[in-house]
Amino acid sequence: MRSRPEGDADAAQRMLRMTSRVALSALVAAITWASPAGAQLSLGTSYGVYLPFGHPLIREVGGLNGGPVPYPVFEKWQIGALAMMARVGYQLRPRLGVDGKLSLSPGRVDTRDSLNEVVEQSAVVSIASARIPILLTRPVSTTIVQVAPGIAVIHRAGKAWSGVLGTTDPAAVLAIGAGGTLDRSSKISSRIEVEAYLSYAQFNYGPYNPTTGSLHYDLMVSIGFDYSFRRPRRRR
Repeated sequence: MRSRPEGDADAAQRMLRMTSRVALSALVAAITWASPAGAQLSLGTSYGVYLPFGHPLIREVGGLNGGPVPYPVFEKWQIGALAMMARVGYQLRPRLGVDGKLSLSPGRVDTRDSLNEVVEQSAVVSIASARIPILLTRPVSTTIVQVAPGIAVIHRAGKAWSGVLGTTDPAAVLAIGAGGTLDRSSKISSRIEVEAYLSYAQFNYGPYNPTTGSLHYDLMVSIGFDYSFRRPRRRR
């Protein structure tokens, strides 16, 4: 009979796989359904903050010298930091598109050892994602409100992760953005975006058993600008 932690881990992995498959299927369907005549390319950049939520990435309990201790014997948790992003978008339909986005957040990770000492080390979180922006406002409006589900890959690197394996994880993402253009003929638009990432994190460290896996939540909040290569509308 499986222990409860193993059962919870399996359930979390099944939920994440199902969410990723739905997002991937929707992404393929959107590309297949695309109308080349109305497609247009856009590039964007944005800056914001990276905010990790939920359990620590690693939290192992146990004992020291044969006896239990009231604190985790090995623990790592990410600290929020500034982030920068680059985006490329392709508008397939008036209300539907495909986005690729790369986010980088150089920050810190706190590590607690078996002696209950906490050390802060440098770390970098990089996230590559593919999303399907769905426009909720009218295509001719200067106000842009959209929701964008998709899939992503989260990679953790830096001194804090030296010697740790399993630092790349798939994730599901849901982004909500709002912004607009100065007028209908403008090629430049501004946007405020909130992105929520859901991943399952589990690591291997040296000769020890794999760490206890758990769901992890990451949030990105950013503001940025996009440039569209479409031709401006002609005034009549």
